[in-house]
Amino acid sequence: MSDDFKPGLEGVIAFESEIAEPDKEGSALRYRGVDIEDLVGRVSFGNVWGLLVDDEFNPGLPPAEPFPIPVHSGDVRVDVQSAIAMLAPAWGLKPLLDISD
Repeated sequence: MSDDFKPGLEGVIAFESEIAEPDKEGSALRYRGVDIEDLVGRVSFGNVWGLLVDDEFNPGLPPAEPFPIPVHSGDVRVDVQSAIAMLAPAWGLKPLLDISD
């Protein structure tokens, strides 16, 4: 038998990542250098996502401009379906089913 045998996974590198960084004792985890304990319950999901993806807390995309829906029935699903049917020609969308053939 070899004298180099080490039980368990001590000293084995499982993966390399620029995002997650555990400490050597295994008691803490950092995302891009920020301790996860500083994020939990204090930072919104969108800002954590920005940290993971863009390496900064601010999300990459600005908020979308509100789009006025021309129909207001009170049921959001009905409103969106009606609005898409009304706005599809203006957006250049073709019908899903074309029965004119």
